[in-house]
Amino acid sequence: NPGVPVLKVRGLTRGATLQNISFDVGRGEIVGLAGLVGSGRSELMRALFGLVPSWTGDVLIDDVRVRFRGTRDALRAGVFMVPEDRKAEGLFPHLSVIENLVVGGFDQRSAGRHVLIDRVHERQMYDHIRDFLSIRARTPGDPILSLSGGNQQKVLFGRALQGECKVLLLNEPTRGVDVGAKLEIHKLIADMAQRGIAVLVSTSELPEILKLSDRCLVMCAGRLVGSLARDQITEENVLACAVGHLTIGVS
Repeated sequence: NPGVPVLKVRGLTRGATLQNISFDVGRGEIVGLAGLVGSGRSELMRALFGLVPSWTGDVLIDDVRVRFRGTRDALRAGVFMVPEDRKAEGLFPHLSVIENLVVGGFDQRSAGRHVLIDRVHERQMYDHIRDFLSIRARTPGDPILSLSGGNQQKVLFGRALQGECKVLLLNEPTRGVDVGAKLEIHKLIADMAQRGIAVLVSTSELPEILKLSDRCLVMCAGRLVGSLARDQITEENVLACAVGHLTIGVS
């Protein structure tokens, strides 16, 4: 059912960086995550993807408590992330477009086992995802760095389409892309939510929060200080929460 919580976070704490963070993201819902530099937004996203294992509290996916020791655990649980710095944290710069695209599915399928790679299946998957995402690459064997920033970002989104993606974490999803690619990525985010994926979008761009979010969470100094319903998401409310002048919807 639309809106049924897929991701539940309860009391997530990591020193002063993340303090007693609790929220839900429902099926097919896009939740924006706002906050100034140093608010804890990036640390929260990294913790949810298994990149910061040393925290306390509970994270549940479809009411099953999870604890990720690393990103492979997250991928196997259906949690994908498009990272803030795609070149440093997302892409394999020495690999081709198709190799970068299918690596996420390979991580899911491998699960510590030796796996035979089906090149025909990989190519069919590539063609399907390329067409769905409008990835502009001359050939699948092109170097990933030969693509524009927007098309590189689409490749990272494409990884989530291969498996059973339940939760999509987007950390600055349109950073470093042109206006046209930004509009395409916004449409892609909406399309993925329509597929029933729970989407959490952390962004420093307030217009992106206002455009995309069904709800908006606001962080300040490691705490969740705002949980805004759609009709409460205004520039004034988000900024007032982000600088610590206002608390909305959280106890």
